[in-house]
This record gives sequence, C-alpha cells and structure tokens, in this order.
Amino acid sequence: MKKLLTVSLAGMLLAGAAAAQWGRGWRGGSATGAAPTAQERLERRLDFLATYLNLSEGQKAQFKSALEALQARIQAAWQKEVEIRTKLQEAVRSGASAQTIQQLAQSLSTLHAERITAQAQTMAQLRSLLTQEQRDKLDKLCPRGCGLGLGFGMGGFGRGGFGYGRRATI
Repeated sequence: MKKLLTVSLAGMLLAGAAAAQWGRGWRGGSATGAAPTAQERLERRLDFLATYLNLSEGQKAQFKSALEALQARIQAAWQKEVEIRTKLQEAVRSGASAQTIQQLAQSLSTLHAERITAQAQTMAQLRSLLTQEQRDKLDKLCPRGCGLGLGFGMGGFGRGGFGYGRRATI
C-alpha cells in the first residue's frame, strides 16, 4: 500500500511538472516558455482577428495602426500609474495627510478613466472599419464584448493587457 501511494504521488508530480511545462510553452512567446511581449500578443490577436473576420489588407493595416497607437497611450498611462502608486505607498507609510492620499488616489482614478476612454474610443474606431457582417461575426465571438479591448490586446480573450507585469498594490 505504501509503495502504491509513493508511486502514485511520484506520477502526479511528474504529470504536474509536464503540464506546467506544456502550459508555459503554449502560452509563452518562445520555446523557453518566456512570456510573450506586448507586441507579440498584439500581432497574434491581430492575426487571429484578421483570419476570423476575414479582414482586408487595408482593414488589417488600419487595425494595426490604431492598436499600436493605443498600446503606446496605455503604456505611457501605465508608467504614470506605477509612479503614482509608488508615491501613494510612500504617503501611506509616512503617515501623510488624508488630503495628500486623496489627491494621489484621484490621480490614479483619472489615469484609469483615461485608459478606459482610450480603449473605448479605439474599439469604436475599429468597429467602424468593419462591415456589418464582420461586426455580427465579432459580436457572435464575444456576445458581451470580451471587455473593452475585445481581444485586441487590452484585456479581451483572457486577462491579458499589455504585459506590464503585476500591478502594484498598497
């Protein structure tokens, strides 16, 4: 009985390790299992949508241009958010006034709203490039919208985002 338990446990550990390695390789951007870059994720999603929606070359070029512009805006906003979160953490630790903490939190809120607005505006722009048939097909793929990004690299088709790492918390 003890031998059976030991062999079973060893088998489960090996199976778990193999599954973890497979998962890394599947999700990763390279054979080493490294996480894909933001650009690689954008390209994969764009390729998927180009195929799924049968985008013309012109549509694909417009999608890519709009998404790269959005990616740059979001990355800049994210960098500002990281700076403000750091300041907020320092303010909390140093016992700053409630007013200072409120101002920093409000700054974070404003940046978050700007990011959501940029995503929604880009989504509206991209949807306007599609034919009615393509919009219907996209709506069928994501009946509830797949998040604001609709899989364009801003949180759709999984938790995604642009891969700036784990969000800082207070």
